[in-house]
Amino acid sequence: MTTTITRQIVRIDEELCNGCGACVSPCAEGAIEIVDGTARVIREELCDGAGFCLGVCPTGALTAVPAEEEAERLRRTRAGAYLDHLRDTASPAGHVNAAHPSDTVVAPPEEGDGGGASR
Repeated sequence: MTTTITRQIVRIDEELCNGCGACVSPCAEGAIEIVDGTARVIREELCDGAGFCLGVCPTGALTAVPAEEEAERLRRTRAGAYLDHLRDTASPAGHVNAAHPSDTVVAPPEEGDGGGASR
């Protein structure tokens, strides 16, 4: 019979976290820090899943989850944030970044504005 051991890491529910920091010192690996008033696992590879931080959270914001599940959730979250960033920094045309001269689209001059040949 084969036994499979699944690595566990800590997930922090940012909606429940009150930023008290009680979870930071029990984390012997230094995987948890307070960032912008909320506890975050800053490097999931540092989390050993021991769970010393779980019992000290007064709001129950910390849970242990399979590492693969959390890694996939973080990839989706980060990919979504990156796509939001791209959308927010796009030009008014929606997809052209006019920072490079070859990306700039120049419209032909309107008749009568002095830029074209008169008829």
